[in-house]
Amino acid sequence: MTRARREWSILTTGGTVRWGGDARRQYIFRSLASAAGAREVHGFSIETLRGAFPPTDERVVAGPRTVASAELLGANALGVLQDRVELAVVDVHDQPLLHLETLGITVDQQRREELTTLFERNMSCFKFLVAQSKTFAEISKLDGARVLFAPNGTDTVSMPAAPLPHAQTVGMASGAAPGRGIENLIEAVRALRSTRGDLRLFLWLVATGDESQHYLDGLREQARDADWITIETVPFESMGLAMSKAFVLCVPNPPTPYWDGVLPIKLADSMGSGRPVVVTPRTEMAAMVESARAGVIARGDSVDDLAAAIDQVFAHPHKAHKMGRSARRFAQKELDWRVISKRLAREILDRIS
Repeated sequence: MTRARREWSILTTGGTVRWGGDARRQYIFRSLASAAGAREVHGFSIETLRGAFPPTDERVVAGPRTVASAELLGANALGVLQDRVELAVVDVHDQPLLHLETLGITVDQQRREELTTLFERNMSCFKFLVAQSKTFAEISKLDGARVLFAPNGTDTVSMPAAPLPHAQTVGMASGAAPGRGIENLIEAVRALRSTRGDLRLFLWLVATGDESQHYLDGLREQARDADWITIETVPFESMGLAMSKAFVLCVPNPPTPYWDGVLPIKLADSMGSGRPVVVTPRTEMAAMVESARAGVIARGDSVDDLAAAIDQVFAHPHKAHKMGRSARRFAQKELDWRVISKRLAREILDRIS
């Protein structure tokens, strides 16, 4: 008897995009859903999955029920799905324990073991793994034979590029947390103001949890008397308009193995906005900026290195405009979510017929 065509389901999120991670979860498998005629299941909880995937009725002759998940799944959810569907592909956009450690967040032994087990269980259950870069796959110890690559992206359609402002302005968009280079950027701009007195810094920061909110509140208190710093929390859909205030955008991630492997969404958004970017010499970020001719890579990780790279952009305005245009073109061609999603869908369907 001929089996029916494969039945795809995409586990994703719906609703408002609060920050970049939400955008990735919504976009990454969108082309796969379209190409495979898949249904979307909004949510990753065991209750949602039990309702969406009732036990198979063996009397019905049907194609395999196949799942792609835009998020790592909990142990209970995996236990339910393993008996009911083929777990085809999961987006490994994060290594939770490495990420927390990189941000300097204390993780007790019990939580460390839980996160390690969660990660390893997902890696063993899903057939294919999506990673944002080769370096990220290596530091996360993913099985290279099963890895598909999809960098973080941006929505260049919803983020039209405005002309660079005449004002000397520096900007950074980020989740609010230590370990992201925010403090170094503040000090770099402070140092540059000795020669560029009109220089201003825009920080668009969003709290992603209680500890993050505590950090953001403390940062605002520290910056209260610095009238050249503006700290705002901007809705994700308004980020393009906010970024248009900046002449140069920065992604100053500090030196850690985790940041070497990450291609932050804020980098893709910064390039999509048509601004020259300044980045620290993290492996994957530096390679992308160099390939796109989109900005300046700091020579090192000190405040002086970062300040020198920012100053270089302002010192050569003609080159700055050219870098901004190159950044925008690269984002449209390589980093738009539609491009990334379509490329990934083709690769998945080539491997899973």
